[in-house]
Amino acid sequence: MNFLGTELIFGSQTGTARDVANWLKWRFHERTYSTEVFEGNDLAADLQIVSGKLYVFILSTAGNGDPPLNFRRFWDRLFDQGMPRLEGVKIAVFGLGDSKYPQFNFAARMLFGRLKSLGAVPIIPLGCGDDQHKLGYSQEFIPWFHLLWRTVFGEDFSPFSHLPKSTVLVDTVSSADPTSPADSGIILSNKRLTHPDHFQDVRSITLRLPGVWNYLSGDVLSVLPRVSNDVARKFITEILDDDPARIVRIESKDIRTSVSLMHLFTRILDITATPNHSFYEVLYHSYLDQIGDITCLSSEQETVRDKLELLAAFTADGVEERLHYSLRERMSIHEVLFDFKNANVHVPPLYRLIESIPRITPRYYSVSNVVCTRRDTKFFPQSLIPFHDVEICAGIVDYTTLYGRHRRGLASGFLASLVPGEIVSGSFRMERGFTSQLPRMISDSKTLILVAPGTGIAPARAIVDQFKDTKKILVLSSFRNAKTDFLFKDDFIERWPTSRNVSSVIAWSRPDTMDLSLDYSWSMWSGSGIGGGTGSAEGRKTWIQDLIPIHYRRIEEMFKGKCLVIVCGRSHPMPQQVRDELFKIHRDIDSCIVYDTWG
Repeated sequence: MNFLGTELIFGSQTGTARDVANWLKWRFHERTYSTEVFEGNDLAADLQIVSGKLYVFILSTAGNGDPPLNFRRFWDRLFDQGMPRLEGVKIAVFGLGDSKYPQFNFAARMLFGRLKSLGAVPIIPLGCGDDQHKLGYSQEFIPWFHLLWRTVFGEDFSPFSHLPKSTVLVDTVSSADPTSPADSGIILSNKRLTHPDHFQDVRSITLRLPGVWNYLSGDVLSVLPRVSNDVARKFITEILDDDPARIVRIESKDIRTSVSLMHLFTRILDITATPNHSFYEVLYHSYLDQIGDITCLSSEQETVRDKLELLAAFTADGVEERLHYSLRERMSIHEVLFDFKNANVHVPPLYRLIESIPRITPRYYSVSNVVCTRRDTKFFPQSLIPFHDVEICAGIVDYTTLYGRHRRGLASGFLASLVPGEIVSGSFRMERGFTSQLPRMISDSKTLILVAPGTGIAPARAIVDQFKDTKKILVLSSFRNAKTDFLFKDDFIERWPTSRNVSSVIAWSRPDTMDLSLDYSWSMWSGSGIGGGTGSAEGRKTWIQDLIPIHYRRIEEMFKGKCLVIVCGRSHPMPQQVRDELFKIHRDIDSCIVYDTWG
């Protein structure tokens, strides 16, 4: 097929769809094919779809079957009734999803159907990657890509023998660009909610952001984390053998700035990320350039070459090797480069690292309070600058792998390090919630059932505080143990029982008594019963879905009004088990249940 060019449009929540789109760009550039990569929102800003081009969409699913935030504006434009026809436009769509969730690849399926209804012509069938496969999304992506390549170029795909010409320019300069204090925040508090002896550190973090925000239920805080200075300095000095203070000028499609190497590796590039496929291709071809035309390699060189060749391969064996070597242990780019440097592999040049190391991307946390704009001079003395206080609940990712490697989440580790009184710039921004219809659905309902296990209590807490005076609310929650991780205990015991509209019940999944042969008993923490106050199921180990049959009559009564069920959190298999139990009470449960990923 002949096209005027290809545009690769991605919607990515964690960066995987972005990586796939950038990998595709390399492949099409190999054939000197005009190719550009865009976020969906970039395309929405200037919607000019040309019939002579091929449009390849790589889209993940977020929230309740919704597109990611960086695809939302294009999505809204596409589904607008005034959207022009796309007669003859050629498309290909690949989705990234997880079949353990009911909305498996829902966004990609909806996109594919909508584009076809507008007259676009798919050149190949929809592809649906599944994280549950042995090889993850690659199990479906590899054959989908081979079919795409044959359809576009009329021949089978073969990996390139050399890296495409770089589009990144790097020079040493004398001064850095001035930094902007945009998106600054003042840390008001950072306190641990779980017992010090509990295995997981769960934090409640409150920060003050300048600006006006019209809060809606389900809104989130976008956090752009930073790599720690110690990790970045060690990477620059030990791996790159360079000076952290050296200032470089970078020119590429998505980076145009002058920064120090320290700034580059703490604020822009994520060296703590697990290497993607493109990174191993860069490392492999860099090693081939290093050994050059040597005809007689040493056994060590042959071993290293073969190892890198397999890690870079676009095959099932290559995916399996990457899973075995780095993905399952969550090895970082820093650690992988350290491994191969010890095997006498030269580190790729800086411009290649900029091409292949993922950008630091925002993480999103459900807001756990009702955000109200206020004005004061205490923290912003220059003038009566409007501000709002935002509270989030974050579980700190901190664990040791099977082989003894210590792992700490980039975003949660960054949040845990914040000190009250500290001013942090460039890291925080309020965003609209991912389930775009949630505020309207709550407004239209008369009763609310909030299913909120663990840190899922964060968005439920904000919703309760916003609507406790106007709607009947039942909160079903679960924690491991009342002594170790009873999050926001004061809300359950003291604040919410003062409202006659709010009832809450708790399941303990790791109580002091675990005997499953025991019967349930009911213990009231406050209030007089399930009609008001907080109670918990005692006597045995209990999951959140166990609460539904115990309180069958109360839930049945809630459904007699116009009830909305919000499941805060999507940890498998909880959402499906909750739905199955609710289905026994209300046969039309799918019409009134919504899932919030960011609980």
